Order: sequence, then structure tokens, then C-alpha cells
Amino acid sequence: DLRCWVSDKTGRGPLVDGWRNNTKPIMCSYKRVECSFEVYGFQGRTEDFIHKVEIQTLLPMTHLAYSNIRDILLVGHRQAVAWVDEWHGMSLEGVREFEKRLQQETNSKLKSEHFDSAAPLRPSFSRSISVTDESSLKKMGVNTLVIPDSSSCDSSSSLNKPMRMNSTSE
Repeated sequence: DLRCWVSDKTGRGPLVDGWRNNTKPIMCSYKRVECSFEVYGFQGRTEDFIHKVEIQTLLPMTHLAYSNIRDILLVGHRQAVAWVDEWHGMSLEGVREFEKRLQQETNSKLKSEHFDSAAPLRPSFSRSISVTDESSLKKMGVNTLVIPDSSSCDSSSSLNKPMRMNSTSE
């Protein structure tokens, strides 16, 4: 929690409410994010959902559910600030070595946790995404359809007949 944090090396912190309004910027970080979701009918809404920019305060971190790229980047920036004593004063090459070492340590922890557990290894790359919870679907702008139980539908209902949606006859 950066509201309680103070850096030993730099003396920075804690970050109190309104800190962005009265602090001189030290640096500015730009991120370029591209996404491509080429599924007819979902492309625009899904890409908008991924790129969505919400107005929210940097502090406090009140949730861990990442709803978009901005939230994920904010967590990374918070961690970089909280760990400033570990990297402050390093050269660029030193920071790169530090990052490489941390990446190797993280990967070895993940590998050992996998082998210690009976859970199957999940693939590191997947070409599809499945979103089924109603709140995520609503955030993406997808309206859900309530289909009545088949016993309550009469046999002439169009729900009982096959339909072709967003596809070609091939």
C-alpha cells in the first residue's frame, strides 16, 4: 500500500490523497498497446473493452480484478515504485540484469510450483478466450439472451429450430 510506503534511499513517500496535484513529475511513461480481435460482431466491442480507459485514482489499490490493460499497467507501476530501493541508483545495464534475474527467479518458482502440484500445466499461449460471467459480458457490451426451459416452449417456437447466425453456407 503506497499510502504507508516510504523509500529509504530516496525519502519519497508516502503517497497521500491528492499527491498527483502537488508533486513535480519525475518522469513520464508511455505505453503503446495494440490488440486485434478479428471475430465478426465482437471485434469492436472487445477491442474497446481491452483498451478501455477508466477514470480512477491510482491509490488505493482496492481490487485485484484486472478489467483492462490500464489496470494491469498500474499494478506494474505501483510495484516499481514500491521496490525503488532495490533498483534506485543502478545503471541501465544494471537494471536490465536485475530484470533478467527477477524474470528467471519468477520462472523457476512457477516451474517448481507446477511440479509440486497435481494441477495440469496450462498452455502459455491460447488463441481463444471464453468469457461467460454476465458482468464481463456486460462490460464488453454483449447482451445476454435468456432462453426459457424447453419444457415451457411450444414446439412451434423459433428457438427450437436451427438458425444460422453470422456464418456463411460453406
